[in-house]
Amino acid sequence: MRKYFLLITLIVVLIVIAVFLYWARKNHTFLYKADEGNPTLNLNPAIKSVNVGDNFNINLLLNTENTSVSGVQIASLHYDPAVLSVIDADESSPGIQIARGDITNFESIITNTVNDNTGVINYKVATANNYYSGNGTLAIIDFKALVTTINTPIIFDFVVGDTTQTAVFNETGNNILSSVGNANYTINSIITPPTNPAPTPVSQDSGSQESTSTVTKKTTKATTPTPVQTKLVAVSAGTATNILPVNLLPSALAQNSNIEVNKNDTMKTPVLLLLYIGIPLIITISAIFIYLKKQRI
Repeated sequence: MRKYFLLITLIVVLIVIAVFLYWARKNHTFLYKADEGNPTLNLNPAIKSVNVGDNFNINLLLNTENTSVSGVQIASLHYDPAVLSVIDADESSPGIQIARGDITNFESIITNTVNDNTGVINYKVATANNYYSGNGTLAIIDFKALVTTINTPIIFDFVVGDTTQTAVFNETGNNILSSVGNANYTINSIITPPTNPAPTPVSQDSGSQESTSTVTKKTTKATTPTPVQTKLVAVSAGTATNILPVNLLPSALAQNSNIEVNKNDTMKTPVLLLLYIGIPLIITISAIFIYLKKQRI
C-alpha cells in the first residue's frame, strides 16, 4: 500500500511541476525570457497631400512585435518650421505639446515639448511595471500647412542601439528599437476660380436699344495629387536604419502584423501543453510500468 501511495504522490508532484512550468512560460516569469521581436516606430500616413492653411494629424505608431516595453523616447523628430507649424494639444500648459495616443500603459510623461521655431519635437514616456506589448498609437501630432512645397520631410533622429536618440526600451532598460518610418508631405497652393465679368450694354440703331453681352465661362478645377500607397522597406546607412516608402501604407503593415501574432499565439498553445504536461505524464507512466514489471519479477 505504501508503494502505491509513493507512486501517486510522484504523479501529483510531476503534474504540479508541469502546470507551473507552463504558467511561468505563458506569463514570462523569471524562468523564461520573452522572445524579443523588432519593435518599430512609424509616422502614419507616410505620404500625404494637403492645401495651404489646412490642419492635419499624423499618428506616431508603435509596434512592439510581441515584446514587452517599459518606455519610448522620441529624441528627436524634425520638421521644417517654415512649411509646417505644430498646433498645441494642451493650451492650459505652457509651451507647445503633442497629444497622447491610445496607448495608456505609460503613466509617466517625462518629456513633451515642441520648439516651433527650430522644428524639433521631443517626447518621452515610461512605466514602472505596466509594460506594453502590441500595436497602437503612441502620440498624435496636429500640424498646420503654412506654404506651398513639393516635398517636406518629417524625420526621426535614430541610430540602432543609441539610447540618446529615438529609442524603445524593454523591461531591463535596453534600447531594442529596430527601425523607424519617416514621412514626406506635399503642400498645394489654393487655386481661386476666376470671377465672371459683368455684362456690358450695347446700343443699337433705329431708336431700339438692346443690351447684349457675351460671357465666356471657364471652369478651373484644382486637382489634388492622390497619395500613393507605399510599402516600408528598411534601408541601412552606416549604423542607422530608416524605413522608406515603396507600395503599402504603414497602417496596412500594422494590420498584417497583428494577424500574424494572433496566429502564432493560437498555434503555440497546444504545443506548449504537450511539451509541459504530456511529456512528464508519459515519463511517469513509463516509470510506473517499469516499476510494476520489476515487482512481478
